[in-house]
Amino acid sequence: MRVQQPHPPILICGNGPQLLTLAAKEADIVGPTGTTFRRGGTEPNLSAWRAAVVDDRVQLVKEAAGDRYERLELNALVQRVVVTDTRRKAAEELTRRWTQ
Repeated sequence: MRVQQPHPPILICGNGPQLLTLAAKEADIVGPTGTTFRRGGTEPNLSAWRAAVVDDRVQLVKEAAGDRYERLELNALVQRVVVTDTRRKAAEELTRRWTQ
C-alpha cells in the first residue's frame, strides 16, 4: 500500500479542551467550534464565540501545539451570512437572537 506524500491536510474541529489538545498535537488545521443548540436543537447559542472565549481556545491550542503552532492553520466555519445595506441593524438582530 502506498501512502500519499505529502498527505492531505488533516482538519480536526471541536470545542472541548481534550479535542482541541489532540487537534493541536496531530492535525494540520484546527477548527475551534462553539455553536451549541438549545430549545431542542433549533436555537443556536453562540456564547462560545465571544472574544474572550475564542482567545482562551486559541491559547489552549497554542500551548498544546508548542513548536507546531506556527505551522498550524486555524479555521472558523462561517455559519451565517447576511447581505444587507444596514450592517449595524443586521448585526444587532443576530446578536439579540443568538445571545439570549
